[in-house]
Amino acid sequence: VLEIPAPAASRSDCHAWGSHPLWHLHAGVAGVRPDAPFYVRALVDPQPGPLRFIRSVTPTPRGPVALDLRFDGPRVGGSVELPPGLPGTFRWAGRDRPLAPGRNEIG
Repeated sequence: VLEIPAPAASRSDCHAWGSHPLWHLHAGVAGVRPDAPFYVRALVDPQPGPLRFIRSVTPTPRGPVALDLRFDGPRVGGSVELPPGLPGTFRWAGRDRPLAPGRNEIG
């Protein structure tokens, strides 16, 4: 979308709300969200629906959270990598598993 000067009554579609689909992919589908104020802990709670895999890198104030996950019915495998100093939790099928900073193997 290209912004073109227009009368004051018009609005622009080139603003941050246009990035909502990207936020939803990271926070909703990949499930990467803060688990404590100021992002001192991360929660990874993927909701893949019919997807067979999720590969994502989610920016956070503490550094990127990288997922490489594969789904086969009720099973999940792959890895979650957290930046230095950011612990977290991986939630799948109603169970929580602690994540340490660095690479964590899942499955």
